Amino acid sequence: GRCIQDELGFGDFATLEATTLPQRWYEFRNYNSDLRPYWGVKKYGPYQYVQRPPTFVFIFREYYRDAARTVYSSLLGTKFEDKFPGMKAFFDVDFGPSNVIHKVIQMEAIPEYERVASEIANEGYANPVCIVIHSGQADQYYFLKAIFLRHAMPCQVVETSTIERGKGFQWAVAGIAVQLFCKAGGYPWCVKTRRKDTLIIGLSQFVDVGQDGRERLVAYSIATDASGVFKDIQTL
Repeated sequence: GRCIQDELGFGDFATLEATTLPQRWYEFRNYNSDLRPYWGVKKYGPYQYVQRPPTFVFIFREYYRDAARTVYSSLLGTKFEDKFPGMKAFFDVDFGPSNVIHKVIQMEAIPEYERVASEIANEGYANPVCIVIHSGQADQYYFLKAIFLRHAMPCQVVETSTIERGKGFQWAVAGIAVQLFCKAGGYPWCVKTRRKDTLIIGLSQFVDVGQDGRERLVAYSIATDASGVFKDIQTL
C-alpha cells in the first residue's frame, strides 16, 4: 500500500510489461524436466542440494510446545508420511535430534526475539535456520524477519492457526519444507524460460475445508530470480 511505500522511502513504482509464460517446465537434478514441481523433486532430486549442513532451531513459548512438536514430526516425515515423507527423504537434508534444537521464549515480544537471536548467533551453530512458532500477530512478522536477518539467520514463521487445522495442516507441510530447504541454501527447481531478463511470479490457490464445513480460499505467490531458480513463496 501507499503507507508502506512511503515508509520504505520508495518513489513511484514503475510500470513493467507483463506476459504469461508458455507451458511451464521445471528443471531438476541433472537437467531432468517435468511439468510438476513437487513430483519432479521427488523423482529426480532438487535442482541444487544444500551445500552446508544446517542446524534447525525451533523458537516458541512453552504454551506452544505441542504445536512445535507437530511441526517437528511433520517435517521429520512421521505424521503425514503419505503427503510428505520428511526432509531427509525428499530433499536429502538431515532433520532430527542431531541437528534440531529448540529455544523457549517467555513471551512474543520484540526484545525477547532479539535476545534469543543474539543467543543463537553467539552459540555458533552451523548454518542456522530458525523456525518460529507464532500466534500470528501481524505487526510482528516483518520485525521478526529483520531481527534474525541482522544476525545472518533466515527464519520461517509458522502460525499456530495453520498448525491447529488438524489434517488440513498436512497440505501446508510441503510448502514449509520447501521454504526451509531454500533458506538452508538449496534450490528445489528452476523454471525454464527462453528469456533471461525475466522476473517470474507464479500465482496459485487452494481451497481448504475446515471442521465447520466452510471452504477457505488461500492464494499465494511464488517468486523466482531471472534464471528461473525458485526463491520464495508468500501468502497473498
